[in-house]
Amino acid sequence: MKPNLLAKLQAALEHHRAGRPDEAERLYRAVLRADARNADALNLLGVLEYERSRNLEALDWLSQAIQVSSLNASFHNNLGLVLVALGRHREAAPQFERAGQLDPCLPDAFYNLGVARQSLGQTDEAIAAYLKALSLAEEPGTLSNLGAAYLKSGRREEAIRCCERALQLQPDYADALFNLGVALLESGSAEAAIAPLLQRSRLPEPPLTLAAQLGRALQLSGHVTDAETWYRQALMRQPTVQVCVNLAHILEQRLEFTEAEQLLRRALKLQPEDAAAFNNLGNALLAPGLAEEAVMAYDQAIRISGDDPVVYHNRGLARLVLGDFAGGWDDYEYRWLWKGFQHQRPPFVQPAWTGDDLKSRTLLVYNEQGLGDTIQFARYLRLLAGRGARVLFAGPAELKSLLGDLGGACQVLEPGQPLPPFDVHAALMSLPRLCGTRLENIPASVPYLPLPPVERFPLPPATPGRLRVGMVWAGGARHANDKLRSVSFKDFLPLLQAAACDFFSLQAGPRAADLAALPAGISVTDIGSRVRDFADTAAVMGQLDLIISVDTATLHLAGALARPVWGLLPYVPDWRWLLQREDSPWYPTMRLFRQPTPGDWKGVLQRVTSELATLVAGSAGNMPTLPHQSRSCDYLP
Repeated sequence: MKPNLLAKLQAALEHHRAGRPDEAERLYRAVLRADARNADALNLLGVLEYERSRNLEALDWLSQAIQVSSLNASFHNNLGLVLVALGRHREAAPQFERAGQLDPCLPDAFYNLGVARQSLGQTDEAIAAYLKALSLAEEPGTLSNLGAAYLKSGRREEAIRCCERALQLQPDYADALFNLGVALLESGSAEAAIAPLLQRSRLPEPPLTLAAQLGRALQLSGHVTDAETWYRQALMRQPTVQVCVNLAHILEQRLEFTEAEQLLRRALKLQPEDAAAFNNLGNALLAPGLAEEAVMAYDQAIRISGDDPVVYHNRGLARLVLGDFAGGWDDYEYRWLWKGFQHQRPPFVQPAWTGDDLKSRTLLVYNEQGLGDTIQFARYLRLLAGRGARVLFAGPAELKSLLGDLGGACQVLEPGQPLPPFDVHAALMSLPRLCGTRLENIPASVPYLPLPPVERFPLPPATPGRLRVGMVWAGGARHANDKLRSVSFKDFLPLLQAAACDFFSLQAGPRAADLAALPAGISVTDIGSRVRDFADTAAVMGQLDLIISVDTATLHLAGALARPVWGLLPYVPDWRWLLQREDSPWYPTMRLFRQPTPGDWKGVLQRVTSELATLVAGSAGNMPTLPHQSRSCDYLP
């Protein structure tokens, strides 16, 4: 190159580096007027236009530079960058590959190749390019991008290591902070994901999805209030179906069902054919008791997906709470296909019972769910024995002493022992379907469990003129809806103060310790912490005039023993209590007290207190006649 042209080119480059693009362009063009095939001037003018975001002009200049000097790696790398800026990643990738071939020691070429491949969804090829770039130079940007590629391919631990190394090199590297947070979140470390995502939120230009990811990390870590704040930010910045669904779930837990429904309908406007959103809408409608609308939402989810067992299961619960047992039992069978269901069908070689004639055959019934469910549906064991079957029941150890003497052709097996021979088998919770149970023919003859003798757990002698009332104010803490169904002991105190009764606590578990907070002057006899099993509790119930409980296992036991029992229910309870009714078709001696509005336990307890006072005033020391007697029901085979 002639000395004067070289001087002009060097002067142009100085202007370029100093941020004086107009002066640089004037001198680059002057060089090209003197030497139209000056490859360096063509390349630098292309770079200048690229920096000005005039990418089509840059493309033209860089293409000319490569025509003049096709073996220059930097020229190909620069052309690739322009093509990326134009969104033409498929054309850019070969330029970066060529640059790497021409100069195997050019890390930018391999880094840029990784970006292009990643943009094309070619994750494995992107990983290979980033690894090559890192072998030449360890840069935080390359490490961060490699972490994102590893995460895309499901290699979460490697993604975390890459991002952590990037942050060791540059602690405030924005992309690495975000990628690390997402990788930790996807790996199940939601609590650990919060810190890098929060740090990224304090840096300029946070990604659009940051608020949603941070909300999710906080929600999974139990920081629900903070999660809601970030979800609401996400709704303003970039509303998505998942953000609407996640925030709706938080609101449902707070019993704010109206806004939860609105959010889910907003999600369906964003994505009208989203089966999961319809399923969540069904859940949000079912929670406040809009069961018919919930069924319609589930129907839509089934129309779209057709094969998601959780939707059928949820629709089954909605149908059952409506009293539509015909459809509800069928849908409920989908629980076996739902991955979230905690039990699996036993791999018996014998066939499953299909509801046909059982005469002279042995039926094995196996338990699958909770203790309350077992007590409720144990009624079917004797019913099937009455059809001529020999019934074996493999039940939970906790109920062995209670169910051990069902009598007749029923045998309760010893837990953990080898099974005796049998012909067919069925799950306990499938028996209502197999027996054709409908609302009008529920087998409700009570008692269907034997009442243990008083000697098993005798209470102190009764106080003349006072009713003996057992109570349970909290269910098991592990129950999914315990927050909705358990009552504050503080809310229970007015009942204990207002009614002239002898109270006996049947409360078991950690909440039995609530009795320590009893005010002076109130006496409650603690039974729940001393009973050994359900049979002990049954023996106690036989000596009480009334049982008041929020715990469903207690309700089932009292109802199965035909004891007078008042059930305290949330606004929309479990399906078996149906909607709005004050009685239970499953238990003739039961009376139901429902929340007048979601979460209103005080309203329930005010009514119970009033009703108990009326009962005491009218009893003159003796429990009024309640429907203790067995009630038979025509049963359709």
